[in-house]
Amino acid sequence: MDEAIRTITINSRKIEIFADDTDGLNPRENDNLGTMVCFHGSYDLSDNRKYNSSMFNGWEELKKHLIKEEKAVVILPLYLYDHSGITMRTTPFSCPWDSGQVGYVYATKKDIIENYGGINLTQKKRDKAEELLIAETKTYDHYITGSCYRYKITDKNGDEIDSCGGFLTDNIDDVITEAKIYAELLSIIPKRK
Repeated sequence: MDEAIRTITINSRKIEIFADDTDGLNPRENDNLGTMVCFHGSYDLSDNRKYNSSMFNGWEELKKHLIKEEKAVVILPLYLYDHSGITMRTTPFSCPWDSGQVGYVYATKKDIIENYGGINLTQKKRDKAEELLIAETKTYDHYITGSCYRYKITDKNGDEIDSCGGFLTDNIDDVITEAKIYAELLSIIPKRK
């Protein structure tokens, strides 16, 4: 039986928060604005598997290729820290021994226009796209680091009345907030007979 990380009570409903160690859905399999191209000898991190590291003489060559061939208009580097687990972000880590660049995440003009509408690629849309690529990378980082949680709500008799999992976050308070909303809703919704 899993042990709850945190337990709170709202309106006679018990909310328990657990680590969600089930095989959650990889957020890279969802609808993302960005495409990740990564090379690493031990991990399969890439969305686009038609490329491999032997095709390029360094990161700049790959970047130029993605801009020319994939039509990338917003492109950010991806860095991995690998020490007793892995973590990823779009900015370098301070440890040069256990970290380094592993690829890029990019968005095309077509992707950005489809996501934000209109017909022109404005600087505002580019900025929004960059923010979203950073957020997508952070969500993926939560997935690969195992920062995934679930909640269970039980009534005063201990019967489960709601549960939800797959919360990818490094802030457990986000999960608690979501669970509280449902616990409060469940207390005002009349029970079916």
